[in-house]
Amino acid sequence: DQIPVIQHHYTPPNSVWRFFDSPAFWREQIKRLWLEKQRLACFCASRSEAKTLRRWLQALRPNAKVLAIHGESEDDEIATLGNVNESWAAYDAVLFTTSAGGGVSFDIEGHFDRVCVWGLNAPTSLMASEYTQGAARIRHPKNREVLAYIPSKDGTPKSIEELRSGLRDKEKRTLEALRSVGEESVISG
Repeated sequence: DQIPVIQHHYTPPNSVWRFFDSPAFWREQIKRLWLEKQRLACFCASRSEAKTLRRWLQALRPNAKVLAIHGESEDDEIATLGNVNESWAAYDAVLFTTSAGGGVSFDIEGHFDRVCVWGLNAPTSLMASEYTQGAARIRHPKNREVLAYIPSKDGTPKSIEELRSGLRDKEKRTLEALRSVGEESVISG
């Protein structure tokens, strides 16, 4: 008659979220890091963006191993979710959507240099908890700075104030929750 309860006690260390006001500038920073041969983990709110980023990263470094996990991934790619510590350690970049959901935690300290987030402006955009949980799937990156581009419905914001004023209620909750994760700043390109 007892119900088993599984408690999860992991609390991610404080991270610093850097919001980019331009997708081009965000991509420039990712490109620079990638060409420096840093290993990247990127949570993408969109399957199409995960696919696009994969093609782009592979074109920049053809010999690098890049994995993309999304709703249209091949069976062997989805199978990597069974033991991410073993399987993802073989990759230079892992791009993933909410398809890498609950229970997915990459715990190898320092394998990935950076975590990045690509947001989405659509009626089905994600909640703040999904962005923060996505970024936290990589437990111990070398650098705690999360590079994020999350546009508002009115286009690319020029400041946090403009972002706040242009967001729908759901997006406002997303921004507030992201702000509670750590330090906030906007980087202009």
